[in-house]
Formats: sequence, C-alpha cells, structure tokens
Amino acid sequence: MRYIPNIFLCVKKLVGFTLADLLIVISLVIGSCIAAFSSIALIIEFRQDRKLDFYYKNHRNSKMKLEEDIYECHDQVTRLRTARQEGIKEGMQEGIKEGATQKAINVARNLLIMGLEVNQVAEATELSMEKIIELKKEI
Repeated sequence: MRYIPNIFLCVKKLVGFTLADLLIVISLVIGSCIAAFSSIALIIEFRQDRKLDFYYKNHRNSKMKLEEDIYECHDQVTRLRTARQEGIKEGMQEGIKEGATQKAINVARNLLIMGLEVNQVAEATELSMEKIIELKKEI
C-alpha cells in the first residue's frame, strides 16, 4: 500500500497534475458528452414531436374531410329521394290527367257515333270544339 501514494506523486511530477485533477477533467469531459447527447436527444425528440403534430394535423384534416364527404353524400341521397318522390307524385298526377283526357276522348267518340251534335259532345266531355271536330273526321 505504501507504493500507491508514491505512484500518484510520480504521475504528478510527470504530468503536472494529481489524480484528483485528472478525475475532475474526466468528469467534465463526461459531463460535456452527456450534455451534448442530451441536446441531440432533445433535438430528435423535438423533430419527432413536429412530425407527430404534422401527422395528427393532416389526419385530423383528413378525418374532417371524410366527415364532410359523408354528410355531402347523405345530403345528396336525401335530395335524390325527395326528387324521386316528387317525380313519382308528378307522374301519377300526369297519368291521371292523361287517363281522364283519354276517357273523355273515348266518350266523345261514342257520343259522336250515337249521333249527337259536336256542340253537345263538347259540352258533355269538356273537350274543345276543335278536338271534337277532329274526332268526327276520324269516324
């Protein structure tokens, strides 16, 4: 054990500083390395956070766009259903009107065949005189 302090004295004479000084320098170097690695880790973490923020922002925008598209599709389906129902209703009304007109034409033909006058047939069927005259020419 007596030789260990002598070694430290030899190192001090050769290098110019003691083991304590050497340990302080080593700890400062290690501390500096740790600080540098910590800074690098913080920079990497910051970049990752920015990437995540960018991803979530785009994801949120995509989700909002998807929801808007779904609502738009729902609105279009609703409009199409409404238009279809209105078209069916109008078609039925037109069909009823055409059916009534056709029925009046058939009655007018029959009345003309029975020998009634044009003005009587027009009054009975509520068709125009021109239409009755046209039907009489066909008979």
